[in-house]
Amino acid sequence: MSESANISIITPSESTESTKVVPESIRQQRGLIYENFRSLAEKFEQYTIWNRSNPFLSVDVTCNLEALNELRIKVLPLLQQQLNTLPKLLDPSEVLEDMNASQLQRIIEIQSELDRTTDQVSSLAPGLRRETDSLATRADDQDSKESKYWRRQGLSNKLRLMKHQLFLIFNLCSQTTKGFQLASSSSTTRETENPTVVAAPLHPQDYNFNDDPDPCGIVGRTGHVVDSIGHAMRWMISHEFILVQEHWHTSVYSCDQQLIELTQLINRALRPPKPEDVGKSSRGPGTRNLKKHATPLAQSFIPLTKLSRIFLKKLAKEALNKIPSKPYTNMSSCQLTTLSHSGRSMDSGYYDMMRFIAEYDMNNAIHERNPLESIEDILCDVVRSLDSSVLLVITHVIPLIPDSISSPNLLQNYLTQWTNLFLLATQNCIRAADSYNAAQSAETDE
Repeated sequence: MSESANISIITPSESTESTKVVPESIRQQRGLIYENFRSLAEKFEQYTIWNRSNPFLSVDVTCNLEALNELRIKVLPLLQQQLNTLPKLLDPSEVLEDMNASQLQRIIEIQSELDRTTDQVSSLAPGLRRETDSLATRADDQDSKESKYWRRQGLSNKLRLMKHQLFLIFNLCSQTTKGFQLASSSSTTRETENPTVVAAPLHPQDYNFNDDPDPCGIVGRTGHVVDSIGHAMRWMISHEFILVQEHWHTSVYSCDQQLIELTQLINRALRPPKPEDVGKSSRGPGTRNLKKHATPLAQSFIPLTKLSRIFLKKLAKEALNKIPSKPYTNMSSCQLTTLSHSGRSMDSGYYDMMRFIAEYDMNNAIHERNPLESIEDILCDVVRSLDSSVLLVITHVIPLIPDSISSPNLLQNYLTQWTNLFLLATQNCIRAADSYNAAQSAETDE
């Protein structure tokens, strides 16, 4: 066999760079980087949301304000900066071509910095002593400011989520750098099997560094963890009413989806599809049906849903456009929970009402739970929750929104008008429910 037959030919598709042998020192550094990320991930593995042995408890922020301030002012901003360097440093096209170890050394340096910073996070967080409060205490802590159970519980949840995200990013980085090890091992194997062949450089397309359980990728996962750190920092200093609205964003989106679903169901009932079109559309609201006689009742839900969305969006707009006069309200933790969960009560009410009027199979998101007595009972629960929320806003939030001669605060008058409209829509819905029940009963008696 000729010498030329023993030499592998590197085509342009395999590499556009000169062939390189991966030195032993490079392989060792790649292995060290993998182990370092694995160690960082293990620091936070116990805080993952699927670990039920680490329950959510409230944080006593008064026991160590110094620790809280150091986290917010120094440690967490530094951690954000360090994490933001990871996507660039772990770019496979740069790491695999780094044969002088300059890129690897920068990775090891940032790992060392991350190790120190995460140690500070782990050492300071326990200083924020965790504890639970009785229901009576939560109902009478309106003068406790930053020590309210509601804020402490919220901060605990944000810190827990932050640590969960830290585990995910470091775990993903360890998986990615394990790919670098595979690249080194493959190169070594090729050299050993055929010593006359110079190993071609291994390119990112030869290894799928995103072939892991995390669909976000390093860039996306870094964004998630940096955002979670920001949320924890905001929970330490933001006005209570601003924090209340964190619970509303999902509810506003839900209202939008509910309106889409209602419109599709009503249109389908008023203009049934032709027999030949049945089954052509994908699963979703457009393939479900309203129950017989339920169309007027479904139509009466639309004003309720729109008014619910307006309630949340109007309050958010008023609060965000004006700086509250002080960071804390005079609401207790129980009252803050009621207000922050007002959007959730709307979602739950809609969920229950839809079970009365639409046909859902067990594969859909909405299915049978505990039996409900009537539409009226559901509406009464929703109205009661919203009445409480409106009263809390008028009593405790509006006084904190500054007035001016040129732009007087009209929110209280607006809420009064809104309440009247909502009660009118509720009465119309109850009348539609009575008609629906009567039609159902008459059909049963026939």
